[in-house]
Amino acid sequence: MQSKIHASGVLSLAANYTSTLMWSHYARNHRGVALEFDAIKWCDQMPWMNGQFHLVSYSQNRIQLMLTREHYDKAQLFNAAILTKDLCWKHEEEWRVITRKPDCLKFPEPSLTGVIFGCCTPDENKARLREVCATLPEVKFYQAKMRTNEFGLDLEPC
Repeated sequence: MQSKIHASGVLSLAANYTSTLMWSHYARNHRGVALEFDAIKWCDQMPWMNGQFHLVSYSQNRIQLMLTREHYDKAQLFNAAILTKDLCWKHEEEWRVITRKPDCLKFPEPSLTGVIFGCCTPDENKARLREVCATLPEVKFYQAKMRTNEFGLDLEPC
């Protein structure tokens, strides 16, 4: 018997773009960038994507599954395996796109609405991103800055 291999992909997106912890984990200690998307524009350009954005849930307890031939719930398995994370990650406010169409992970240009530079993004990287986005008039640029009197980040248009 020959097994069939399916290409698939997971795109993780976070709603919280001012979390210092997120910038530390995923943007090389504030040297990277965050991209801002408009999910409605994304789905307008790729209608089959409508309904593909899933909110991750966070739980202290693992979901208990009963997987037998007689009792198999695909939705419950999907939620447990792909859309549930430990409560300690709740600060991510994560959304996921899970697809068997890897092309959806190539976002349509009109859906890109902003580029947020980390506090320590090198100037040459900023210049290169501005150059790459020059043909996208809707894209706004922001600079993340550490707050001076409290923890957290502020974004300033730049």
